[in-house]
Amino acid sequence: MQGELFEVTGPVVDASKFPSSQISWMDRFHITLRLDHIAVGAILALVLYVLVFSFGVEKGKRFALEEQAAKKRSEEEITKELAQKAQPDIISTAAVAHQKETSISEIRETSVEPSGRYAIQLITYTSKSRAEKETDKLTNLGYHAFILPGGNGKFFQVCIDGFENMGEAKEKLIRLRRDGFAPDDAYIRPIKGSYV
Repeated sequence: MQGELFEVTGPVVDASKFPSSQISWMDRFHITLRLDHIAVGAILALVLYVLVFSFGVEKGKRFALEEQAAKKRSEEEITKELAQKAQPDIISTAAVAHQKETSISEIRETSVEPSGRYAIQLITYTSKSRAEKETDKLTNLGYHAFILPGGNGKFFQVCIDGFENMGEAKEKLIRLRRDGFAPDDAYIRPIKGSYV
């Protein structure tokens, strides 16, 4: 029948005359793919790809969220542990910078009275003994160090030198920071009253 529909340019070979070992597997099986089969296969492959991708993204999101939660819990635990181990009697001077000027009666409680109208506050302690140790250390380094009590006796502010004007105090604070003796949150504070 093929001969009737198509012209055969070469000799017609009868496959029954050849043993099966000489016939290739391509001659035994004929696979025909139409365009609609290819399109349906491509669409199914695309749907499968999208499903696999979206499941992978969702799994990745869950994994990332779990990692973030675990990291946050770990950081909170470490923070709590460090807070328990940290020295609770040291307070940043910036935390108490809003306190009012110290009165003469509070200053007279300390062993050394400051001179001048301004002082450089270096650090604040909640423990008087720690403040005294720091004052001794600064005195041994050649500074005029003293303690100003604050916060109704709750805080002990370690200060150095006494200055008559703000300009002298600023220059000294700049030098102290440059030399590494003053922390970044050290500041110049007024001292109320005169000490004659």
